[in-house]
Amino acid sequence: MSGFIHFGENMEGDRKDDFEVAARTGRGLCEAARFFLSVKAWNTHTIVRRPDHSAMLTGTLVCAGLPGSPFMIKRGDFGLFSENQSISGTKNLTYSFQMIGTDREKYQFEGFKTVNAGVVLNPVALWRATSTLYVTVKRLNGTVIGRGILHIKPMDFIAEARTLNPSGDGLIAKATSTISFLSYFAKQAASLFFTPFSTLQYPSHKIGRASCREEC
Repeated sequence: MSGFIHFGENMEGDRKDDFEVAARTGRGLCEAARFFLSVKAWNTHTIVRRPDHSAMLTGTLVCAGLPGSPFMIKRGDFGLFSENQSISGTKNLTYSFQMIGTDREKYQFEGFKTVNAGVVLNPVALWRATSTLYVTVKRLNGTVIGRGILHIKPMDFIAEARTLNPSGDGLIAKATSTISFLSYFAKQAASLFFTPFSTLQYPSHKIGRASCREEC
């Protein structure tokens, strides 16, 4: 996954326009960034069933605009199609990790992808949503020092898919693990892509009727 992250002062603002402006600025200043990540889920059942659908991240981030590159990523968190609590009908793919530079400096990396109703019956929009990562880099005290956008290209996605390596006690366990993960991913993407054809959900609680008797 590669793109541009701009570093500087006064990087506040978390709208998509802010990330796009930062990415364009980073491109103009040749602040290219690229990361190589491994996602590890020790239990497929866990990542599919847990509310945050989390797994562990490790890898390397190369970033021209920040001293100390390349950075080592250790024990980060990856959230797969987590529910967005503030926007209905929206799910996020999230990346959160600390990174350590060659100069021993540590920074916090936060990234998210947003999949919402804008992808309905639009395969191009679905690909764009699942392949675009909005990035924020902070100091450990919370100060924002960088923002930008990273993208995964189709060929990189194919290469990534080939690295899928299930674990298990035998061939059947490995196959079950792979099918469970791929089915979950496809189901979540399809649920947003085919939203107009999904069944409506109603509140499960019953609204009781209040009755009143007037005595004369």
